[in-house]
Amino acid sequence: MLTKRQNLMETIKGGKPDRFVNQYEFLELIREAPKEAFMTPKGTEVKNAWGITIRWPEGQIGSFPVHDHGHKVLQDITKWREYVKAPAVDYPAERWTEAIAHAKAVDRDEKFVTAFVTPGIFELTHYLMGMEDALMSYYEEPEAMHELIDYLTEYELQYAQQMIENIHPDALFHHDDWGSQISSFMSPETF
Repeated sequence: MLTKRQNLMETIKGGKPDRFVNQYEFLELIREAPKEAFMTPKGTEVKNAWGITIRWPEGQIGSFPVHDHGHKVLQDITKWREYVKAPAVDYPAERWTEAIAHAKAVDRDEKFVTAFVTPGIFELTHYLMGMEDALMSYYEEPEAMHELIDYLTEYELQYAQQMIENIHPDALFHHDDWGSQISSFMSPETF
């Protein structure tokens, strides 16, 4: 019988997998890697280093950014440089200890050591300004929106470099939300 990793590779390469690939069974997500908070424990609220307020109200299924007028980090996409400040990604060595230990404990013949990154670029845009403002900005101010995306991408590339140096991942699980099962939020050209 193939390992979970081998079975996925057979699937990808059009080979002969010996069973169906089961969701993410081939990934070992390293969730201990340091990163700014984008989730909060149930019933709490936190303001992270991006300035985004994340709240998980009692009785809800998860946490989400708060986007009322007083909590949006970015009110005007044309002024994004004044308000959006990426946090540093050069975390001290002790912040990586648990992630490194987890990665070293993984049998890499069985699973892919996987860097886990959330939110994605699109999600981070709407975390900063709200979904409606983010979507409208693609249409009304595409140059400013794409400049912001370039800035967020640079931050993510710097963070990816830290992940590579510390946990030496085989895979990157980069979560993002681009639409529904039948359509994207916008045309590929706009995105």
